[in-house]
Amino acid sequence: MMSSHAVQIALSAVIICLQDNYPAILRNSGSDDVFADALPFGMFNPETHKTLEGGLRSWVTEKTGLSLGYCEQLQAFDDKSPNKADGSLHTVNLGYLALSASGTGKNTIPGNLAASWKSWYAFFPWEDWRARRPEIIDELIIPALNKWAAHEGAYATTEEISPAHTRIKQAFGFNNNDWNDELVVERYGLLYEAGLVVESIRDGNSSHKPGNAPLGAAMADNGRFILATAMASLRTRLKVRPVIFELMSDEFTLTGLQQSVESLCGRSLHKQNFRRQIDNANLVEPSGTTSQTTGGRPAALYRFRKQIINEYTARGIRTGGG
Repeated sequence: MMSSHAVQIALSAVIICLQDNYPAILRNSGSDDVFADALPFGMFNPETHKTLEGGLRSWVTEKTGLSLGYCEQLQAFDDKSPNKADGSLHTVNLGYLALSASGTGKNTIPGNLAASWKSWYAFFPWEDWRARRPEIIDELIIPALNKWAAHEGAYATTEEISPAHTRIKQAFGFNNNDWNDELVVERYGLLYEAGLVVESIRDGNSSHKPGNAPLGAAMADNGRFILATAMASLRTRLKVRPVIFELMSDEFTLTGLQQSVESLCGRSLHKQNFRRQIDNANLVEPSGTTSQTTGGRPAALYRFRKQIINEYTARGIRTGGG
């Protein structure tokens, strides 16, 4: 008889590459029109996998042929899909952030018709501040959140600001200087609580009936929460470790490097300040070749100084926020 305490482990992966100046995630396509996008996952097999990360890398290579670089375990998440595995076992869903330069430029995964790349901003359109969209934040999100917060703070005195209003201010800020790019989970959590994303309505966790259409593409199970956690973690890692080079080709222009960092953190960076950081951190070196694809004069190509890892703890790139 199967023990009621038996546990199986599912490994959900947020696999990220850079495509056309946007971070793209690998997603599986389903038959559900609303929750058609799902994170790829595989089961951990203790008989064949020595470690959890080893299990992740094994099934990713087996199913997609992708080579993963930097890998990071996020946390355990509630498994909302009892059909993922044997229903007699309790499933623990571990989320992982994984980076892959080998996915760059490929729209689909060979031999896997259900897997393809999709911009993470399709799921979180409010997270891209490079071209701030007032119709999303100013005209839709903030009014809807304030309406919800007013209901949540109905018992506060007129002199008090409800905790919900404080959370909105901290998460979304009121101008570009207040925007903290790392607070992805906090922003999504507010939208979930306020019933502004379709997952909240699906889960029956919102009694609030929004007057506007839900925001961003939905994901099956708790995929969008796992993705939010991965985005926040990567934006944090960019500032303390040179993980950006896990997503770059072997040679790149400094403009291309800056655009890649901007695409991940969702904000524009000052060109001179960015170049100064790169120089001071001694992260790159000239490759001795140039690129003819910039549309103007040939641009010098650079490469990551991998030996810096052995010289000292390599720094990341400050992007603001945090």
